[in-house]
Amino acid sequence: MLDVNLTNTLIVFHCVPHGIEKNIEIFWSLVRKKLLLNGKELLLISTTSIEDKTLPVINIPFILMEFNDDKLKLDFSNDHVLINQLMNWYMIDKKNANKTLISVDYFFKKLIDGLNPFAVISWNSAHPLSRIIRHMCLENDIPWWTAERGWINKTLMFDICENNYLSEFSRSFAIQRMAASYKPSLSLKTQLEERFSTFSEPGRYPPKSKIENNFNIRKRYSISDEKLIWTFFAHGEPHVHAMSKNIQNNHMTDRKLLKNQLIELSKILKCNNSILLIKEHPLNFINATNLEIDNDNIILFDGDLNEIYKQTDVALFTLSTLQFQWAYENNKPFGLLARSLLSGDNMAPQLENHINSESFIIDILNYLKCNKRVENIKNRISFLYEYLLVDISDYHMNESVSEFVEMLSKFSVKIDAINV
Repeated sequence: MLDVNLTNTLIVFHCVPHGIEKNIEIFWSLVRKKLLLNGKELLLISTTSIEDKTLPVINIPFILMEFNDDKLKLDFSNDHVLINQLMNWYMIDKKNANKTLISVDYFFKKLIDGLNPFAVISWNSAHPLSRIIRHMCLENDIPWWTAERGWINKTLMFDICENNYLSEFSRSFAIQRMAASYKPSLSLKTQLEERFSTFSEPGRYPPKSKIENNFNIRKRYSISDEKLIWTFFAHGEPHVHAMSKNIQNNHMTDRKLLKNQLIELSKILKCNNSILLIKEHPLNFINATNLEIDNDNIILFDGDLNEIYKQTDVALFTLSTLQFQWAYENNKPFGLLARSLLSGDNMAPQLENHINSESFIIDILNYLKCNKRVENIKNRISFLYEYLLVDISDYHMNESVSEFVEMLSKFSVKIDAINV
């Protein structure tokens, strides 16, 4: 039992271990302290251990199948979309997916019905649990956001749509109108340049092994100095590929298409004295969704991101947040294999907008010569930071906490008003 008064509660889902990004937990601790001053409470639903023992926490399994309750009467769920997503996400059969959905739904329906929170913040809009919670909130008219680590390091995003290309940025007429005429201030440009320069190691996850000093990727793989090293930095594709075909179509990516794109690009790069490396995201190995490609001009790099980042000449991305740092701090070319918030007219080169892979490669190698495109990309990143992200770096933490609590206070319930 939780030894707290959970009247007028904000429910927050938390899935990032302290060792990966401690500032997220610190943010929630500070938010709770401010909420308590106004007679409100914060309840953390966490898949990972929490350092702050004063935070009210309900620990839940990271793997949703561990919710399965054999005592429940297992009718068949009518939500075929969620059933299919569970099957694709966890690679389980329909029976187990149905059992998992019924069990998870039962657990959180009791929780939300019992607490009647004034708002709910789930984590990672692509995750099946986040989509289950969103459905419950919509059914009960509870304000809901989906949170994720932001496009820029040490930030969070809170979105009422998705934490991907289908975010508020892409779907809000108001935001699109603002972005169309946006120009960042000189002080913001300076701030972001300094911010990106401080992230000497762009990786957001601890290395699985000790990073080699003076690591030389050319030496390890016998790559001549004349060859260009192209690297595809994978991340997020398995999430989108596990979702509906509509989501995949809106991102212009699916697993088979991505694999074929990389093979096709590697053939052209080989003819242009270049080699393609693939750097998987750590979670892709955990979930067994990493790409397996046998090709003589593709290297599946198994080292740490920080070892390869600066030695890459040209980068390829789909959904990885790394693209925002690369675009802002590097005077090196990059291209997109899927729709991104850096897509669009006079923006980053995107394969979808080219008649073939050859013209895509040419555009990547030449777009830096167009100052307007480079400026547009940096302006987009500045806009996202200024209007769509919450900065949880040490310097901005208190300011962001105050802004967040002020925003959420609009939705809290006045108990006296209910009892009138």
